[in-house]
Amino acid sequence: PGNVVVQNPSFEASGLIPLPGVFGDQAVSGWQAEGTVGVNLAGDPFADNGVTPDQDLAAFIQGPGALSQTLPGLIPGETYQVEFAANARSTDTPHLRVTADDAVVFDGDITPVGSGPYHVVSGSFVASGSSAVLRFAQTAEGEQTVLLDDIRVQGQAVNLPCIQLLPANLQLGVGQVSDALTVKVLDEVVADGPATVTVTSSDPAVAMLPDAADGVLTLTFQPGDQTKQVRVAGVAKGGATLLFSESRGVCFDKPGVQVRVLGAFVRNPSFEDNSHPSFPGYGPIDAWDSEGSGNVGINGPAGPFHDNGVIPDRGQVALLQVNKILKQQIVGLTPGKPYWLQFYYNARNCCGGTIDLLVRFGGVELAAFPDVQPVMETNAYHFAQIEFTPNADQGLLEFETVCEGDATVTLDAVTIVQRDPGGVVVRNPSFEASGLPPDPGYLDSENLAGWEHGGGVGVNMTGAGPFADNGAAPDQDSVLFLQGEGAWVSQTLSGLTPGQNYTVRFAANARSGNAPVLRVSLDDYVGYEETISPVGEANPYHELEVVVPAAGEEGVLRFEQVAAGDQTVLLDNVIVVPGGVLAPPKVSLSATLQADGLVQLSWPASAEGYVLQETAALPGGWEDSSAPVVLEGDRKVVRLTPADAARFYRLRK
Repeated sequence: PGNVVVQNPSFEASGLIPLPGVFGDQAVSGWQAEGTVGVNLAGDPFADNGVTPDQDLAAFIQGPGALSQTLPGLIPGETYQVEFAANARSTDTPHLRVTADDAVVFDGDITPVGSGPYHVVSGSFVASGSSAVLRFAQTAEGEQTVLLDDIRVQGQAVNLPCIQLLPANLQLGVGQVSDALTVKVLDEVVADGPATVTVTSSDPAVAMLPDAADGVLTLTFQPGDQTKQVRVAGVAKGGATLLFSESRGVCFDKPGVQVRVLGAFVRNPSFEDNSHPSFPGYGPIDAWDSEGSGNVGINGPAGPFHDNGVIPDRGQVALLQVNKILKQQIVGLTPGKPYWLQFYYNARNCCGGTIDLLVRFGGVELAAFPDVQPVMETNAYHFAQIEFTPNADQGLLEFETVCEGDATVTLDAVTIVQRDPGGVVVRNPSFEASGLPPDPGYLDSENLAGWEHGGGVGVNMTGAGPFADNGAAPDQDSVLFLQGEGAWVSQTLSGLTPGQNYTVRFAANARSGNAPVLRVSLDDYVGYEETISPVGEANPYHELEVVVPAAGEEGVLRFEQVAAGDQTVLLDNVIVVPGGVLAPPKVSLSATLQADGLVQLSWPASAEGYVLQETAALPGGWEDSSAPVVLEGDRKVVRLTPADAARFYRLRK
């Protein structure tokens, strides 16, 4: 009684770690570490003298460095006594400075105790607020080492259970208001009177609190009224943190709630933002709500509900077991514009029963998939594309399972894109299905919904990088990056008309300081191969298009970065429509001076029907050249002997 809570006060939480006992970049339970810190048993390299006062371990700080932690629940104006055990490594004379915020508790040299007990040191401070940072700093230069153990802080304190915040992360669309954030206090917190919690946003221009007064939301909790919802509004794309405090200094189970405001229509589209590692994976899904008598959750490759097929995007899928609804409010749509809703789905290969999947938007049924069957083995998930036209700028997207027996649907890569009628279906055309992979965004061996890929391929949030570090992409949040020579993505397009030309439209950019070369092809026909320059700052991406011929009813559309070195190209908003006129091939005639004194002219062998012509003066007088043309590799070559008079050469088809 009478002790303020100090986390890990005798440094026993880490157990025995390999000698010399330095933590490196690992965390120290309860403490923030600066410099070289660790724990030792008595007799270890740093704790080489003295009798450790409490249990086995003592902490050490070698050289300039510190250990600190925040003490919660203090009462402003109260005096607190700090007591701790200290020692020094043999032959060392470290200088220890102990502070509580700006108050100095102790400032002096520590000497080795030899074979005796550690020094017991004490000091006091007056709390200036409801919390204080207690800091132990070794300030002597060189490799001086101080040892610490058995830290106590005594005085009046509010040692109550932490207030609970759920969830830790919140995703919103621009213009969306959500009440999904819950603040809950336990009985002990309000046993002696009401608890007052204040909430502020680190950046109200990104995420604001609509019910706040002058930016501060005040919540009052009474017995029986211990759970409250906090409304949060997404103002602009970006990130913000919601910060919480309690008038008596009661702690919170999280340092804050992270809010990400997105431009994507579907948030957490690939169900990667949270996980439920406990078998069988039941639990809430970030950014999605659910209702119904069945279960909802997340599975990875180990299942058990994902027990057949290949996960379409990254590493997780959502599960809807028996009768369940998974739903999300979609915002930012343009009323009257047509959209594509795309997703992948499958059924569990277990337990009998039948299961139907229904899809609704704004309360209107868009599609029904009766008696969903497992794809089996390592086959691809079922793919669905539904075209719909909203009559409002937002609406509720719902996936509902209707089941007889025990059956489960798994769901992945849910995206919405605006597309006018008449286009060829491109799966995941704006690369939104993957959500926000951890920096730097590589997919490595994970799947990218709709696309095959190889090399340095990944997804970034436009403008945030690290590869998409400039420019404003045209569609929603995510862009694809192809890093390094030979990085590529491809997709098989279906429903083509053999002999028909198709126009491929796309947005492209380059990482700052890069000069990638983008090659675009359909099957073996290369329709585009050009250097892409960075657009810079927040300028729009390059809007490009290429016309390619279809050889059959299917064709492989491929994007590849072909420049040597660490060059990165960015892609977004791929659209394929019928029509277009094929551009003539770009043929360049190059001239080089050879070591033997001859001039070599060459051009691509693939440029059929071209004739080399020459003239003595421009602009006219062109005649076919009589110089012999030879084939060397993939080039046609002519060698000429220079003369005093100038000659001009061209290719003519």
